Amino acid sequence: MGNSIGLWTGSLFKDAQKSTAMAPALLMPLMMFSGLYNKLDSIPKFISWMQYISPFRYGLHAVLLTEYEDEKYYTLSGELYDYKQ
Repeated sequence: MGNSIGLWTGSLFKDAQKSTAMAPALLMPLMMFSGLYNKLDSIPKFISWMQYISPFRYGLHAVLLTEYEDEKYYTLSGELYDYKQ
């Protein structure tokens, strides 16, 4: 996934330095809206649409379902956390 985004940014610019500078500007928002760093419910509604265009969100969700599908975890507040959302 990272390679394909790198190839895409490389095809946008003729200069490799511009492409290298642009890659973090594209990757960081996609990673922030994947659910890796914060819960997706905590994202404000006016910008929550970004989570649906992030390929990292779908990759993270697939890994969590594969690894923790049959496990039960409780949050610090005592609520049952379900990965099948």
